[in-house]
Amino acid sequence: MNLAVLFGEIGFISRYKIIEGIRAHAAQDRANVVLYTSEGFLYEELEDYIKGEYAIYSLPALDQYDGVIVDLDSIQNQEATDSVREKIEKANIPCVSFDQVITNADVVYFDNCAGFRKLLEHLVQEHGIRDVVYLSGPKDNRDARERKDVFLNVMREHDIEIRKNQMYYGNFDFESGRQLVRDFMSAGRKLPQAFVAANDFMAIGIMGELKKQGIQIPDQVIVTGYDYCDLADLVVPSLSSVDRGEFRAGELAYDKLIERIRGTGTQSFCSVEGRPVIAHSCGCGDGKPVPNSDICADIQINRDGSFDLLKGLSIEFSNVDTLTDFERTMEKYISRMGMEFFYFCQCGSRESYYSELDIWAEGKAVDRDVTQFQSTVWCPIAYENGEWNSYTSFDINLLFPPNSLYKKEDSYYIVMPVHQGKVCIGYSIIGNFRTDLSGRVIQHLVLNIDQVLGNIRKQDIMKTMLAKINKKWQYDELTGLYNRSGMNVQSEILIEEACKQHKGIALMFFDLDGLKRINDTQGHEAGDQYIKRMAELLLTGKEEDDLAIRYGGDEYILISKQGSNEESKEKFEALKGLIQAEVSVSAGCVFRRIQSIEELKLLVEEADERMYQNKRDRKKVG
Repeated sequence: MNLAVLFGEIGFISRYKIIEGIRAHAAQDRANVVLYTSEGFLYEELEDYIKGEYAIYSLPALDQYDGVIVDLDSIQNQEATDSVREKIEKANIPCVSFDQVITNADVVYFDNCAGFRKLLEHLVQEHGIRDVVYLSGPKDNRDARERKDVFLNVMREHDIEIRKNQMYYGNFDFESGRQLVRDFMSAGRKLPQAFVAANDFMAIGIMGELKKQGIQIPDQVIVTGYDYCDLADLVVPSLSSVDRGEFRAGELAYDKLIERIRGTGTQSFCSVEGRPVIAHSCGCGDGKPVPNSDICADIQINRDGSFDLLKGLSIEFSNVDTLTDFERTMEKYISRMGMEFFYFCQCGSRESYYSELDIWAEGKAVDRDVTQFQSTVWCPIAYENGEWNSYTSFDINLLFPPNSLYKKEDSYYIVMPVHQGKVCIGYSIIGNFRTDLSGRVIQHLVLNIDQVLGNIRKQDIMKTMLAKINKKWQYDELTGLYNRSGMNVQSEILIEEACKQHKGIALMFFDLDGLKRINDTQGHEAGDQYIKRMAELLLTGKEEDDLAIRYGGDEYILISKQGSNEESKEKFEALKGLIQAEVSVSAGCVFRRIQSIEELKLLVEEADERMYQNKRDRKKVG
C-alpha cells in the first residue's frame, strides 16, 4: 500500500508528531508512506526561494497512490494550498485532511480551544494573573488566530483588559520569542506577570532571553507555551504547555484513510481535544530540574552525529564546482549518515542539462517554465541500502527510477525540492532515516544540496560563457580554424609537447591565388566560399595534433610536430597536392627544432618568404 502525505515545514514539533502517528499505524500494515514537504514558510521574505520550495506540491502523481493525507494549513501559502486542494479533488482518491474541508475527504480537526482555555484558566485562577503579554503566531495562520481568540475570550471573561502593546506576533520560532523580550526590555517596560506564547518554540525563546537578562522564571515572571514539544520537559524550568494530541491525530487520520481505501468507511468529521500540561515555568510541579537541560538542543542534535557529518559535508561542498565532484562528495557522506535510501533526481537528462547551458550562456531563455518540474528526470546519485547506482532519464510521475532497489513496503520516504531560487533543479528522496524523526537533518542536507547545485549551475554557465568567448577570441568565425590569437595560445602547448617528444616543428604557409579576382568578378560571397573550401581541405589533410590557422585574409598556416626535415617535406608535399587538386595556392615550408613562441615567429617569417618565392617562381613558369 502506497500513501502520499503532503505537509509543510515538518521541523515544527506539532507536524512531526502527526507524521509519527501516521507512521506508527502505517508500520502495522507494512504500508509505504511518501511525504512531500517544503520549508518555504521559514524564508517568506525571499520570494524566489519560496517559489522554488512550493513547486514540490506539483510533483506527486496522486493516481500512483492508494490515498493521501494532507495538512493544508502547514503549507502556509495560499497559491500552493489552492493548487494542492484542486489536485486532490481532481485525483478523486481517498483523502484525510487536517482542519480544512476538501471535497469528499475526511477531516480531522484540532480543538485549539479546550486545552488552551484550561491552561489560561489555571494562570488566572491559581496564580492570580492579571497583567499578561501574549505572543501570537502569524496573523494569516488559522491555528494562530484560533489560539489568539481563545486567549482574548478568557481574558475578557475575567475582566482583564488587553491593550495593543500587550499583543505581539511571531513566526512560531525561537527567534520570535527572543526578539519579543529584547524589544520589551529595550523599551524599558515593566515586566508583566506572565508571557503566554502560542507555541513552545516561541516560549522557549522567551525563556532563553529572559535568562540572559538575569530574570528568574517563574519567580519574577511566568512563561507558558503551546504544543508540548519534546523540549518542553528538558528546559529549566520545565515548560507549562498544551498537548494538542498530534500523535493521536496522526493515528486517527491513518485509520480513517484505511477505512476509505478499503471501502468500510464514509466521509466523517472528527476532532482531537488538547489537554494542559502544568509544569515548573508557571510555579507548579515538584520543582525538580532536569540535569543538563540547558543544553537540550545539543542533546537532540548530536545524539546521532548527523549534524557533525553535515558540517563536514558543508566544508567539502565549498570546494565542489562540478557535478562529478558533487556526486563523489555525496557518496562519501550519505552512507555514513544512517539513511537506507537516497535519490537525487535532476530535471531533464544529462544531455539536456549541457545543451541548456549553451542557451543560458548566451543570455537567452530556455523554451520551458524553469520554475516547474520537467516531464522527465534522471538520477545521477542513488544510494540504495549500501549500494551506489545511477539511472538514466525516466518519467517523473514514477518518482523513483524504474528498476531501482527502493523498498516498496514498510518504508518512509521524504521528498523535498532542489532548486536555485525559483529555478527548479529537481528533487531529493530520503528513505528510512530513522534517527532524524523531526526531519531537521534532512532539511539541512537538502539546503546544502540546493546551494552547491545552484553554485555548480552558475559556474557551469560561466564556464560555458568563457568557452564561447575563448572560441570567438581564438577561432576564425568564417572558417572555424584558429586565428592568430588561437595560434599563439595553442602553439605554446604544441611546442612543449614537441620538446618532450624530441621532435621539431614544421610550419607550412599557404596563400590563396586569385582571391581578389573572385571577389571582384563573382562577389564576396563567392570569395567566402573559396576561403572556406581552402579551410576544409586544410582540415582534411591535417593530423589530429596539427594546428590549422587562418593567418590573414587569404593566408593559412599549418603547424605540425615532425621528427625530421624529410618527414616534414613529405607531409608538406602531400598536403599541397591535396589542396592544389581543387584550389590554386602558393606555399612554403620550414622545419626546425624550437623551444619558444619567439622562435616560432621566425619560422613564420621564413615560411612566408618561401611561400612568396614559390609564388614568384610559379608566375615565371606561368
